[in-house]
Amino acid sequence: MPIAGITFQAKENTDTATYLGAKGSVAGVDFRIEQKDADAANSDVLFYQVGTKIGALNVSYAAIDADAGNLVDESDSPIFAQEMGLGSNDAYVDGVNQITLSTDIDGTTVTARLGELTGIAGKQDASFSQIAAKRKLASGATINVSYDDYESVNIGTTGTMTDTQVLEVDLSIAF
Repeated sequence: MPIAGITFQAKENTDTATYLGAKGSVAGVDFRIEQKDADAANSDVLFYQVGTKIGALNVSYAAIDADAGNLVDESDSPIFAQEMGLGSNDAYVDGVNQITLSTDIDGTTVTARLGELTGIAGKQDASFSQIAAKRKLASGATINVSYDDYESVNIGTTGTMTDTQVLEVDLSIAF
């Protein structure tokens, strides 16, 4: 239901959970908030995102806060560089937060994402960063280049954190 430019939603998905949400824009600040309110103990999930444009720079902050691990199963969100619900992360992560900065430089969209996966009790938080560039080529093809640097999840509070770096180059050709 839209009210004054803000869309509100309420949904009773099952007899055990209610979903509430709002999204819109106020004074140039875009926002989205969604809450899963579950009847079962330690089963609630809150997602929120705010963003704005400052000159040519897009700035946003997004976060998910869950009461426990295994409550978020989405693993293909275009928002986060590292997912809570990504296979090995499921049981060991109960939150994620990320700052995103993006701009267009001579026809190339450059995006930087910096954040952290929040470990459940007894596990360390795992930092991550990603820088990506996307450009449409004269031939109609698109090139995407990204560099990810992230720490492992499921590391105990006294364990040694490990780091992984990944460079990915993707050339998409349109026929």
